[in-house]
Amino acid sequence: MCADLDSVAADNTANIINQQGGKAEALTLDVANEDAVKSAIQDTATAFGSLDVIFNNAGIGGGNDWHKTISVNLSGVYYGLHHGAVYMAENGGGAIINTSSLAGLVGVAGPPGVRPVAEIGPGPGAYVAAKHGVVGLTRQYAIM
Repeated sequence: MCADLDSVAADNTANIINQQGGKAEALTLDVANEDAVKSAIQDTATAFGSLDVIFNNAGIGGGNDWHKTISVNLSGVYYGLHHGAVYMAENGGGAIINTSSLAGLVGVAGPPGVRPVAEIGPGPGAYVAAKHGVVGLTRQYAIM
């Protein structure tokens, strides 16, 4: 199942997989919506008979909306990770892959002459915090 908020992108990815001999369907999904993610996991398992792999690759740029950046980049990954792990634990296992970013390991410096923090809002701070959170969640779930 290829899930994306952008239905055209989801369709394109599913088409590429199908053209290469795989089996894929597209799903429009807002990963910031926990109920939608939980339903997508169940719907995927039903459509394909099982759910063996989840690839959480949620992410948007920093922007100026702290809550939206955290909701998509961190909460969206958490919802897929958590509900996927619960499903897999109850159904024989599987693998979950989370994509973070180099920004999940270090801070991100802007180029010289960047405006003062007070003028640019949370921007890169929200992105960096979310990607660090993805690394932490991944490490925690790996030992659970």
